[in-house]
Amino acid sequence: MLSLQFLGKVSRLAVCRLLTSPTATGVKTLSTHSDTQNKSSQTGPGDDKIFELRTYSLHPKDMGTFLKLSAAQMHKRLEHSKLIGYWTTELGGLNEVVHIWEYDGFSHRAAVRKALSEDQTWLDSYFLQVLPMWAKQDNMVLKLLPWSEVTSPKQKGVYELQSFSYTGKPQKLASGAKDYVASQLDCVGEDGVLVGAWRSIVGPLNTVYFLWQHIDMDGYFRRLGQGLAKGESHFEKGNAKILLPTAWSTLK
Repeated sequence: MLSLQFLGKVSRLAVCRLLTSPTATGVKTLSTHSDTQNKSSQTGPGDDKIFELRTYSLHPKDMGTFLKLSAAQMHKRLEHSKLIGYWTTELGGLNEVVHIWEYDGFSHRAAVRKALSEDQTWLDSYFLQVLPMWAKQDNMVLKLLPWSEVTSPKQKGVYELQSFSYTGKPQKLASGAKDYVASQLDCVGEDGVLVGAWRSIVGPLNTVYFLWQHIDMDGYFRRLGQGLAKGESHFEKGNAKILLPTAWSTLK
């Protein structure tokens, strides 16, 4: 669990990310802590693979029940498609869960959704029970950036999901995101892992998402507050959520 001292730091240090973020002229290697990572999802030219980012807000009184029921029943959902990760939001949102699913393409996703709607066991044991617990649902579709892949860290840690609106030339979005990652490595430290980098294709467009895993959160925010991130950027309207993996999450 995060320390109370850490929780007190975040509100004032979060501003430093926006003031000190983005690009560097020289790009470092992007695979920090590479000896402790497993590479999984990867895309190439013409690849139809997509990722669905889902965010559910729950009624506060139902959060505990939702997590217990999900822990007991989520294996039935995992039979239908690949889960990248499932988290509760610790900071940056309340009574919220965030999850990312991988599909071979839009037709694959449609087939999975159809199968779920016809899976009476899933509907009766889980979906119809949690439906009244949701206060709000959001989803968007993402594509991995050309230079990125999904990395599965071997160590357990805390996750951070960053999102930024991109205001530069569309053809430079991928290279700008790569420069941004390079500019953050001094803040992330040797124990930090870039799990994946995506751009939106459905939902708010021209948005870039970075998923990081941190082992030393206090050290990360300390370095961030010291202004170790370098460079300038075409990213703005940034947002960050600190995420804790659930018991059934594939990323721990």
